[in-house]
Amino acid sequence: EDLGLPDHDIKVYLQERHLFDYFESAQKFLNQATPREMSKWIVGDLNAQIKDSGFSEVSIEPSVFSNLIDRSYSGDVSSKMIKEIIPQLLKGVSLDSAIDQLGGAQISNEDELQLIVDKVLNENPDVVEKIKQGKTASANFLMGQVMKETKGRAKPDAVRDLIINTCQSE
Repeated sequence: EDLGLPDHDIKVYLQERHLFDYFESAQKFLNQATPREMSKWIVGDLNAQIKDSGFSEVSIEPSVFSNLIDRSYSGDVSSKMIKEIIPQLLKGVSLDSAIDQLGGAQISNEDELQLIVDKVLNENPDVVEKIKQGKTASANFLMGQVMKETKGRAKPDAVRDLIINTCQSE
């Protein structure tokens, strides 16, 4: 069956048979993300981490890796977090522990984010004014403040939308 994998991934799998076997096992556990999305992480970061650490085999259970990629797809875990979680999983740390060590899952709940966005907007009325005047690039500063407030756990695209929508609806 055609999984829509990029040529690059296929070339890597032809050279690294154990990675392809791992991909085949892990993709069966995917619930939300696509095989192509998971393959990108196996061929890229996972492969690099394995080579850097000197392991010859992938020590992460396929179901755990699939769960990580599904959680990224659903917005629980950011791409940046995946890059930090993979080395932890290779050391035998559980997925939940690895996520907790990073401060917890990404915040994508709009009500929770709206409270933080409102607080940041109230603290920066001058920047809000610029956004109202159409200078939407000023939203980047406020985004940075929200990310600081959430220790980087807010979902960036959701934050940006909330900031702009809130400023323009006032």
